[in-house]
Amino acid sequence: MKKGTIEAIVTAALVIVLVVVVLAKLGGKGNAANRKAPEEPTGPPPGAKKVLARINDLKSKAARADPTRKERQRQRASLPWGRDPFFVNEHASAEKPVPKPPLVCKGISSLDGEPVVLINAAVLREGETIKGYLVKQIAEDRVVLAKGGQTYVLIVGEE
Repeated sequence: MKKGTIEAIVTAALVIVLVVVVLAKLGGKGNAANRKAPEEPTGPPPGAKKVLARINDLKSKAARADPTRKERQRQRASLPWGRDPFFVNEHASAEKPVPKPPLVCKGISSLDGEPVVLINAAVLREGETIKGYLVKQIAEDRVVLAKGGQTYVLIVGEE
């Protein structure tokens, strides 16, 4: 079981014991006529034995845990976290999104052993232009275009 669960169970058991002790102390207050004779202690309150047995059982299970588990946890803890999901890059959010070009890649094929792309109604090779966009690279399912220092990627069939 996890350490946090064990701590929660131990805390709950201690709270139960504390409540029982406080109630026992408060029950003895009042005037002397209303007081009953003190009862002999009968041991722990009902259910406390089960809780204590469960705590001891969890402690023994934790002691017998897989010896390599802690080592694996240490290894995972040392892995890089990657980007911080709570970090807001103000510079990136200030930039406007790059608009998509008014072009649609309808297909990619090869002609005379060279890749060609069908954009709108034009068949183009690498290095040719359409509406000011330069075809930089033709891949199996996409084409890379450039215009004004920006790079655009059109995927076959995507509008």
